[in-house]
Amino acid sequence: MTDPQHTTTDWYLAAFVLSQGIPLTNCRRVAPKKVEFSFPASEQLHAILRRYWRDEPTVVIPSRLFAAHRRLKTRAPMQPQA
Repeated sequence: MTDPQHTTTDWYLAAFVLSQGIPLTNCRRVAPKKVEFSFPASEQLHAILRRYWRDEPTVVIPSRLFAAHRRLKTRAPMQPQA
């Protein structure tokens, strides 16, 4: 059985989640300008998602956020996967 995953195509949400310490489990291009990012579903992930979507004030270390965004850009495949 496969572990539950949370997927998103939102680059900024994915960078925020990654910067908060949740590991990226998969990354695949689904269209020329769209990439799907997968993270393991957990209580910690869902707490982070709630903070993000509720616009709750959150401490973010800028260098971690920008590094996470850069990491996602380098991990994204160049071509959509068939």
